[in-house]
Amino acid sequence: GVYILLGAVGLPVFSGFKGGEGVLFGVTGGYIFGFLFSGIFWWLTENFSGKILDALRMTIGLLLCYFVGTAWFTAVYAENISIITAMKWCVIPFILPDLVKIYLAMIISEKIKILKLLQMQLKKLHARTARK
Repeated sequence: GVYILLGAVGLPVFSGFKGGEGVLFGVTGGYIFGFLFSGIFWWLTENFSGKILDALRMTIGLLLCYFVGTAWFTAVYAENISIITAMKWCVIPFILPDLVKIYLAMIISEKIKILKLLQMQLKKLHARTARK
């Protein structure tokens, strides 16, 4: 939500270092709002965790973003275009890069979990040695 608010007031946080209401309510603004739906979905399903479930949750979030963005695009775009054309322009070119980002997010999040566990173990060890 903060991301959208920052962009709405004109800060250049959107793609291409753009901001403002024109971008937010333009033809690609639906993908920005779709990002919000993805985040809400992730939050609502945070109790379902695990490597496979997290990958599934990220993929569903991505599909939500694609759905909202593409529906918005077809509604706002000046010419009458089909969903298929909109998907050819706005979804298909991004599927592979987005799946790579999901994969990288999975790897990075796993490394962060390991680092947090190590940090907790070091704190416990330090507390034990400090008591002696």
